[in-house]
Amino acid sequence: MSLHGASADNSAESERRSRSRWLSLLLIAAMLVAVNGLVFLADRTLIPMTSTPGILPGGPSGYAGPMPKSPTTMDPFASFCANFAYDAYTVNTVKKGELPFWNPYQGLGQPLLSNGFSALFYPPNWLRLVLPPAWWDMVYLVNWFLAALFLYLYLRFMGVGKGPALVGAAAIFSNGYFAGLLALREVVAVSAWWPLLLYGVERAIREPSWRFKHVLLALGVYCTTTGGQPEVAFFSLFTVLAYALIRLQIGPRPKWRGFMALVPGSLAGLLLSTPAWFNFAAYAFTQFTAHTSESGYGLLHTPFAYIATYVFPYLYGLLLTHPYGWIDDWIYDLSPGWFPAIGLFASLASLKLLKERPRWALGFLLAVAVIMTAKLWGVPVVGWLGRLPLFDRIFFSKFGGFLPATALSGLTAYGVIALARLEAGRWKPWVAAWWVLATAIFVMGAFPLMDRLGSPLIYPEARETFMVFGGVGIAWVVLGPLGLWWFKYRRREAAGMFYLLAATGMILQGIAYACNGYDRFTYAALGAVCLGLYVL
Repeated sequence: MSLHGASADNSAESERRSRSRWLSLLLIAAMLVAVNGLVFLADRTLIPMTSTPGILPGGPSGYAGPMPKSPTTMDPFASFCANFAYDAYTVNTVKKGELPFWNPYQGLGQPLLSNGFSALFYPPNWLRLVLPPAWWDMVYLVNWFLAALFLYLYLRFMGVGKGPALVGAAAIFSNGYFAGLLALREVVAVSAWWPLLLYGVERAIREPSWRFKHVLLALGVYCTTTGGQPEVAFFSLFTVLAYALIRLQIGPRPKWRGFMALVPGSLAGLLLSTPAWFNFAAYAFTQFTAHTSESGYGLLHTPFAYIATYVFPYLYGLLLTHPYGWIDDWIYDLSPGWFPAIGLFASLASLKLLKERPRWALGFLLAVAVIMTAKLWGVPVVGWLGRLPLFDRIFFSKFGGFLPATALSGLTAYGVIALARLEAGRWKPWVAAWWVLATAIFVMGAFPLMDRLGSPLIYPEARETFMVFGGVGIAWVVLGPLGLWWFKYRRREAAGMFYLLAATGMILQGIAYACNGYDRFTYAALGAVCLGLYVL
């Protein structure tokens, strides 16, 4: 009897592992389908989504002299085209065996090696040396994929199962920060390495004898520094440093072993990237710049009422448009994108796990999400962050928006764990809390639009835009959690399929809101189709 029972247990375990492998393959396939869809739409996706005031015509900060009537610029609006020109000159020069210190074809000439946007030393950019030019935009998608992959690795090391970790990775593909800033390749490139640095710090402290710790930390720091966006790199390295210092205090003893496990690799990464940051620093601090301590950039934020756009994308119209007329204080350049409704609901449910120990990663990700979200939307308590030295020079929304986006993706993984454990009959408080919260956010975001909605002759598109994006957004808010609950009610033991449903729902909403520049009616049709597929 015991041998028979052991055989049955082994058979059940083998079957469970087989289902787990198939689930992982299905989730990876779903992500690949989403990425391939983006590749298919790349020519319509990468160019119109970006806002690039950094290369708009204008004079240098502090200059009040004469200006030319028509400024000489590479491309005043599309950073994708500007980066393509940088890359073309870089590839041609490197293939000749030379380093492109100077670009003679931009105006009267322009520094290239010390121009951070060229990102000459960033390894994924080296793919352009072997890819044909028609495929160079694949590098943009590689960076996006790395962000999801590294978050998956970090979550797995922190004890999150394969299914929930893949749900967190799917949230990276689904949120509007990475999609909306995809064409600003340097932003996504630097952001992608943040979770890998967290993984490296965590593993080095836990396993000081791990042989690859120095290599991984050096790689993470090097790629963060050479990615081409110094403001994003500053946020990334600062938060990782804070993570490391706190982790050393609460980590295993003796603490000096953890400290010595972190220092060599981190210093090696900084030293290896010296050609990038040293040249950029010399260039940035000797030229005119708008990022001065008196600029007040660190204090810029979007008023709290407009946080509704993080839950209901395009509620105020498509990117870089104002179909309602000008809305006071609303600037698209200060928007950090959006996050899928299912992911936000799961992030809320992750609070259920706080009472379990150890939950260091959950607490850290929650703190990052709360603090940065409060700063991005001007909550007074955290406004002082924008007055600190160096922080006072940086746009938090554009260059720090990856922190809440990535943190919420991690919280989504923890949230689906909590929901999968919870019996369907005990979901009611969490679903009700989510609906109340989302309703309050929607009402708060709709309030500034009341005069526009009441004047259809003055703002003819206002009601249509509001109904399309407000209606589809409400449908996702309501049906997203409801679909998960219904599946849990009908298939209470099928945790793997539950994770698959959550990941698929988020990816479908991400596709529905992809930054393709469609008109609002196309978005309405796309949203209805994707929502219908999720319900189906």
